[in-house]
Amino acid sequence: MSDESKTREELVRELAEAHRRVAELEGVEKERRRAVETLHRREAILDAVRFAAEQFLKTSWKESLQEVLKRLGQAAEVSHVYIFENYAGPDGELMGSQRYEWAAPGIPSLLDNADLQGVAWRTGDFARWAETMDQGQVVQGDVRDFPEGERAVLDDQGIRSMAAVPIFVGTEWWGFIGFDDCVAEREWSAAEVDVLKAAGSTLGAALQRQRAEEELQQAYVEMEKRVEERTAELKRETAERERLQGEVIEAQKKALQELSTPLVPVTDEILVLPLIGTIDTRRARQIIDVLLEGTSSRRARVVILDITGVPVVDTGVANYLLQATQALRLLGAECLLVGITPEVAQTVVGLGMELHGLVTRRDLQDGIDYALRLLGQSIPRGAAT
Repeated sequence: MSDESKTREELVRELAEAHRRVAELEGVEKERRRAVETLHRREAILDAVRFAAEQFLKTSWKESLQEVLKRLGQAAEVSHVYIFENYAGPDGELMGSQRYEWAAPGIPSLLDNADLQGVAWRTGDFARWAETMDQGQVVQGDVRDFPEGERAVLDDQGIRSMAAVPIFVGTEWWGFIGFDDCVAEREWSAAEVDVLKAAGSTLGAALQRQRAEEELQQAYVEMEKRVEERTAELKRETAERERLQGEVIEAQKKALQELSTPLVPVTDEILVLPLIGTIDTRRARQIIDVLLEGTSSRRARVVILDITGVPVVDTGVANYLLQATQALRLLGAECLLVGITPEVAQTVVGLGMELHGLVTRRDLQDGIDYALRLLGQSIPRGAAT
């Protein structure tokens, strides 16, 4: 074989190797861009979840729901966001219907679709969904990979990929919040699914709060009725009325105290306790009780205390926070403190208070990111310009 032939073969091999390396680098770059996009979506969804939590604490969840769905849909970059609510049918069978929806611009609404009303969960084509979500799991994937019965309904709606996150009120499966893409198939990353589950948990907490308020109001009405009925029959009505009203007031205080310390799960291992208002001795003890009970029952590994809404942190409050941190560590959980305002920081320094042992972060998002990294669940933050 001539030297010229050898040189030509070597050039061909080198060229083939160069093509292979270019293809490999293109694959690496593609994966990097995908990771950056996933990270940006996750952070955007976290912002939307935080907005939802703030709005649900201020007003009725129904009043702010449409804006919440819009923000979640835009952050997740999906075609629809919708909520299904479960109910008992005429024969007691568990049914579900779509109640609320946001659709991206140019995407047809599915709110009036008859196929999405009166879905029989246990006996229909979507029994797999009921079994999965009843166990707290997410139904997700590309529609072409779903069973035939499910695929037929979803194909008719133009859905190519979706994720359905269960909503629980207490231990009851109330319904689900769904996200779908009618434009392209997509892979739902674990990080995205976690924050979508946080959205479902936030809505479930708002529903539970509303239910507690309605039950409290109903209890008040019933007690008032009992008092009025006894007024005409017994001279002891005044004393009885005062006793019943005292019970109502105490129940209201207890309910308001419970609502003032909502323990919100972000993931299965991370809990957030947003604190608002002044913290006195009684409330501090209640906060510690809620933290210990919630951490133990949920087997949480990280608890985030958000004191953005606490106007004053004095020596007493600081001591309670340190006690809470020590108690949580005895349960095997780490405690993070977030949301320290400049005014509170100046007070802490001015009083010479020691917060050794407390891990602090700037805000709730920074705290959640820290907690995810602490548990080995964070995503690399490589960013493209």
